[in-house]
Amino acid sequence: MHALNRSSSQLSALYRLVKLWAQAHDLNDASRSTFNSTSLLYMTIFYLQQLQMLPALRELVPPALLRQPEQRLLQGHNKEQWADPWQLQLLLDVVQARAADWQQQYQQRQQPVPRLGCLLHGFFQQWSGPLSDWVLGKNRDLHADLWSGTWAPGTFPKPYTFSLQDPFHASDCPARAIGSNTNNNGGTAAFIAYMFSSSSRVMQQLLGGAAHHLQGLLLLVGSSRCLRVGWQVPLAGRCSGPVNRCFLVQHLESQTRIQLGQQKQQQQRQ
Repeated sequence: MHALNRSSSQLSALYRLVKLWAQAHDLNDASRSTFNSTSLLYMTIFYLQQLQMLPALRELVPPALLRQPEQRLLQGHNKEQWADPWQLQLLLDVVQARAADWQQQYQQRQQPVPRLGCLLHGFFQQWSGPLSDWVLGKNRDLHADLWSGTWAPGTFPKPYTFSLQDPFHASDCPARAIGSNTNNNGGTAAFIAYMFSSSSRVMQQLLGGAAHHLQGLLLLVGSSRCLRVGWQVPLAGRCSGPVNRCFLVQHLESQTRIQLGQQKQQQQRQ
């Protein structure tokens, strides 16, 4: 995951926004049958893979390093070899090098990088359809597979509601806490799908400049989250009425960049 983060400057910022949104709507607590943080991270990575802003994970791991090349990192005999510190360090070094090469090739393509607000809207938009289908029992045999970076057919040992596949062990579902065919956990999955689709509509309005930005900010991440992470919520007077440009999105982007910069400075001092 560290190598992926170095491959895309957008991953950390987008994931941070997704987590703030999920926490604001009580969707980031596996003990309450919602997403754990790993699921949200995998969903963010998979979305960026679809935009070709991140590589498929298998592109970072040479088959020659694996005892069973047809298996994933934590499957079969592959899992045993990482108990050897030398083997593990070799894997980490190769993955870091391949991620750096991929990032260099991506930069050479000179493709425009979407704004963070557009990425957040796209994240909600991409996941709204599959989540709604899975709630209705459709296409559950089609998994979001980070290892291959694509939608891939597959089955789980249990009929989980959300078909999010663990990239390192194909039979594991990180979103298993949300429920299965035999236990829908009080309709949590339906609520999650609704929040994705409604948040997609809110972001579309914000990006179009036709919404009240303070209202949109509070709806997306909640006032308590804004205060907790140190974001200054714009005064109501500045955000009352439609505006031509999306002040909220610019505000989210600038505050996220500031916080990421502060984190890097702290890491460098350490």
